[in-house]
Amino acid sequence: MDIPKDRFLEIQSRYYDIRASVLTHSEEGLIDLHGYSWPDNAAGGFEWLPVKLYVDSCLRVVGGEINWFLEQIIANTAWKDVHDELSEEEKIPAFFWIMHDSWVSMITKPYMLKQRFIFFVTHILHLTKKIIDPEWDETNLPPEHKIQRETLNKFPNNEFKMLPNFRCRLDSLDSEEFKTVSSNFRHRWQHRSPIHVEHGIASSICRSKKGSKTSYSLGGAKPLKMSTIIDACKQQHHSALETYQAMINLLDELLDIWKRERPYNSFR
Repeated sequence: MDIPKDRFLEIQSRYYDIRASVLTHSEEGLIDLHGYSWPDNAAGGFEWLPVKLYVDSCLRVVGGEINWFLEQIIANTAWKDVHDELSEEEKIPAFFWIMHDSWVSMITKPYMLKQRFIFFVTHILHLTKKIIDPEWDETNLPPEHKIQRETLNKFPNNEFKMLPNFRCRLDSLDSEEFKTVSSNFRHRWQHRSPIHVEHGIASSICRSKKGSKTSYSLGGAKPLKMSTIIDACKQQHHSALETYQAMINLLDELLDIWKRERPYNSFR
């Protein structure tokens, strides 16, 4: 169904009004992207400067993505209200024309945030480990494109006391529970036949094996419900905030190590 231009603009206007009314009350959930405190003149030492620049950059990237995650949740919640007001004939075309990509981005965000956290913390731990133990075998650190959750296990808990809590919070992001609720949407979207949101049965080919015989059959998956996904993403946003705070606590510990091992006022 094609939606007439006037009606299309009316739907967009309604969505804009609902979203704008909610966004004005959302600042309390936003991360301050310039809120991390460094020692005075921390950038004065050669070794401190790249670390400071790297940490500041990563905090802005990760914090900005978490803030954007919240805005996507707000936007898609507003769209659900609009969606519920539309006629059955309007719901599918309006969703795909206006909001489909926003929903895909929101549902895949927990996976992306988790990978960002892993990549960033692995490198700052590596930099810190090098000053604690210059003889540390750096072959333990894989190439950048192979850094994954298990890489964090290469760093000992007895040297980084805040690391276990960070790992625990990290594991709540893109958790098995979220994957179940979202029908493993991110994986299916990127690697298989994608599942739909609210409308349409996703068709797929299912393979089964019995003994030495393999058979194929046609299968399908019901669409994800908007309300269910919004609730799940709200929980994931909360997990992202907790993981971010756990990362800040870890950074504070690493900063103490740097101040002890590489005093920024002692460089020649």
